[in-house]
Formats: sequence, C-alpha cells, structure tokens
Amino acid sequence: MSNEFEAICEKCGGKMVARHEGSMQGLFCTKCDWSIVTTNIAGIKLDRTQYDVFAINGDYKNHSHIKVVAEVIGSNSLVARKLLQESTPAVFRGSAVEVKHVKDILNSVGMFCKIVPDFPW
Repeated sequence: MSNEFEAICEKCGGKMVARHEGSMQGLFCTKCDWSIVTTNIAGIKLDRTQYDVFAINGDYKNHSHIKVVAEVIGSNSLVARKLLQESTPAVFRGSAVEVKHVKDILNSVGMFCKIVPDFPW
C-alpha cells in the first residue's frame, strides 16, 4: 500500500504535482497548469522577537574578522577593531531574518556568536 497522494486536475483530468516556491505552495496540473495554492510563510519570517548578537571569538588582529564586523555594524574598520577588543562585543540587534544573515556572515569567517534570547533558527 502506498502512502502517496495522487491528485487529478478538476479542469482537464491531468496529473497534479506539488510545488513549493518562496511563500507559496500548492498543486499544479502538468497538462493545463491549473492550480490550487496557499501561502506557506516560514516561521523565521513570522518571528517578531528582537535578538542581540554577540561576537564570541572575534580577533581584533584578524583582517577578515574586522572586515565582517565593520560590515555588520555599518561602520569602518577602526571602529570594528576597537569593538573586537571587548570581551564579548554586541555587534547586532534585529529580527530573526536579519540575525540569521548576520550569523551566517560571522560564521563564514570562522567567528562564532551568542544570540540572546535563544535563537531557534
């Protein structure tokens, strides 16, 4: 017995296939492209929590770390270098989507971060 669901297009009788694109998901006919769709917004986009990002292992002598922190804080490398000399510098505050992006940028140069409150994404 198969657990797969097969849908048939109500317009032409063609096979319906499931697709998920961006914030939309639905069934689409392979013959006439008739469809039935709904929204499917990712939980991270609905998260309204403000998160604080702290650099854990940032090195004020590492040019990659300085450059990335300068980008994240929207300042120059001198300010970023000085910030990285702090024990656990706060480098960003923002929404879940923004924090995920910042986390990925920091991780790309080998930096780790602490996010408060706990970041489920």
